[in-house]
Amino acid sequence: PHGTRVLQQLINYLSSPFLIESFLSAMTPFIVPLLKELNGTHVVQRFTFVYPSYAPYVNNIIVENSPILATHRHGCCVVQKYLETSTGEMLHMLLEKLVCNCLMLIIDQFGNYVIQSILLMNNRDCGNAIAMRITDNVCYYAKHKYSSNVVEKCFDYCDGIVKQKLLYTLMRPEAISDLILDEHGNYVIQKVISLVD
Repeated sequence: PHGTRVLQQLINYLSSPFLIESFLSAMTPFIVPLLKELNGTHVVQRFTFVYPSYAPYVNNIIVENSPILATHRHGCCVVQKYLETSTGEMLHMLLEKLVCNCLMLIIDQFGNYVIQSILLMNNRDCGNAIAMRITDNVCYYAKHKYSSNVVEKCFDYCDGIVKQKLLYTLMRPEAISDLILDEHGNYVIQKVISLVD
């Protein structure tokens, strides 16, 4: 808590391009670890706020490492914040990276919230892409503690054809009997029932 205040104050007084780039060079290997720390994240945020011309460089590191950050208690909050505040190319790159890694993220205790945040953005292309990735193994994901929540949300945030593929897989007799008796899968079946209600 004290070190982060010192570093943030130091950032305010970097008086030349040489000092700014020296600070950035020293910080670069630690950007991801800093973003995983409750106090450290403020140093990265302060740097990009005071020196916005360097923000694209930092943003690229965040995008590239977003799947790793998304699986961490504090890192997932950083990624969700970027999803809320980014626009244009930055948002596109971040969504693309996270959707490509969604199968790893949906079974993670923190990563699943990042994927749910993407679904809640109501971007049909992303919703469809996530749903298509889980379709082949939707029964497995429906029975998983964390990914079952994502499966439920997919029904709200994907288009009809993709939704039908999910339903078709879930409604097979052997799948239904297995899911009804599962502690997490039964909620997915309840969601399916609510759709045909």
